[in-house]
Amino acid sequence: GPENLDAQPSGNSVELSWDISYCDHATGYNIYRRADSLGYVPDHCVTGVPPETGYVLIGSTEGVDNTEFIDDTGLALGLKYCYMVTATFPDGAESQPSLESCAILIKDLPVITNVSVGLTNLTNGRDTIIWSNPTELNPVQFPGPYHYKVYRGDEYNEPDQLIFTSPDANEIIGYPDTVFVDEGINTQSQANTFRIDLYSDDFFVGSTFSTPSIFISTIPNDNKLTVVWDDRTPWIHEYYEVYKFDEDLGEFVYLDSVVGSLDQYTDTGLVNLETYCYYVKAFGSYASSSILSTLINYSQETCGIPWDRTPPCPPELTVESDCEAGENFLIWTNPNNSCADDVIAYTIYYSPTLSDNPEDFEPIVNILSATDTTYLFTDLLSVAGCYAVTASDSLLQDPDGNFTQNESDFSNIVCVDNCPEFAMPNVFTPNNDGVNDVLLPISSRHIKEVVFNVYNRWGTIVFQTNNPQIEWDGKDMNSNEVVSDGVYFYTITIESILLDGNQTTAQSGYVYVFTNQANTTK
Repeated sequence: GPENLDAQPSGNSVELSWDISYCDHATGYNIYRRADSLGYVPDHCVTGVPPETGYVLIGSTEGVDNTEFIDDTGLALGLKYCYMVTATFPDGAESQPSLESCAILIKDLPVITNVSVGLTNLTNGRDTIIWSNPTELNPVQFPGPYHYKVYRGDEYNEPDQLIFTSPDANEIIGYPDTVFVDEGINTQSQANTFRIDLYSDDFFVGSTFSTPSIFISTIPNDNKLTVVWDDRTPWIHEYYEVYKFDEDLGEFVYLDSVVGSLDQYTDTGLVNLETYCYYVKAFGSYASSSILSTLINYSQETCGIPWDRTPPCPPELTVESDCEAGENFLIWTNPNNSCADDVIAYTIYYSPTLSDNPEDFEPIVNILSATDTTYLFTDLLSVAGCYAVTASDSLLQDPDGNFTQNESDFSNIVCVDNCPEFAMPNVFTPNNDGVNDVLLPISSRHIKEVVFNVYNRWGTIVFQTNNPQIEWDGKDMNSNEVVSDGVYFYTITIESILLDGNQTTAQSGYVYVFTNQANTTK
């Protein structure tokens, strides 16, 4: 990979430089960044920068000779930023990464270290904002006197409301007041974002990174609550402590800790429809030695009510189809025997066409017993179709008093098809003796429609129908009289019902008519 990568802080940016790639067919370079050092040394077989390193692609350069890059996007004072560079090639491939190089921005502006919720309330909440003075501000360029302006924004919006202006001070390093308590605000239903602007006399020097408070919420589920926090603070997140209100003690007690890379904690073993309250204590740090080593910030307090929102796991379905009998026998597993404990009902879904999309299915049968895991469909004109089964759990109340029931995902979808069959006899006797008086097919199964024509020996059509059962009584459709004995030719086009669409086939043959009559229509 590229050699001698060097990262140098320059104001609010970091300037990078490296040696030209020794691969003369390289076309440019990719630049990767992460907060804090990893000490990663790539294996000789590794190309590119593996995502598990935490490095993120932030830019690129074009041309093998273009070996400089300025990173001025989203950098916060007090953090150590580390970089790796790879060479890129015409086919999109990358070289091995360089060794990492790191830099800490010059601390010539204030740095926010705390935005901590001190009181949770919808209208009378309290946030405490603490910042660290700049230690490398140029007094010749900015001679003072100095003062700060504190701005607030609702939620995660850019702070635009001026809420405090500090008095002037001649010395910025030992500035006496770098704490501001913002009271009478909503800390219950939203985060609040703050920014500190530094002024030398009336000249604007610069701003801190806009920093919000930590906001937590709860996600209810069956006998558990998941506490989720949104921490957008710019410093390194080391770990979090979760606290829970103890009704017996009347105070919050420590529950557990979570590493800084995670943003949630699940509290289990709870009683559904009871209220539980939490807050999070966050521990973080900057890389700069001029900033307090451990930063502690509190979220607001929030409460949640667990209730069953977890659907059961789906059953496993099999279908035994008896095409000739017109029956489909469905068999499925009971999730209570494997992965659930509260299934009480099933729903059978059906699609008449071949599909694996649940939106194409309609519910056709409800079964109100967890142990009843079979169903037989009988007397089906068509056995073709696709089936799925879902499981539903107990009917329970949610926190609003509404009764709800969780339904599982679809089981595996099982499709079965018809076995179309159509066959004609070669003789019938339309003589009104009650035996074989009507021409009927020997078999007609899963047939939607036919086009059936009968011809006499002169090629004249004497009978036609679209009825799959034919039902010719032997009469000439032109004269309404029974045709004379003889051999008649027929053609038939058959439209069969199949799962993936109807299929058309053609047949032809001869039928012998015996009537003991002597008219001349054959």
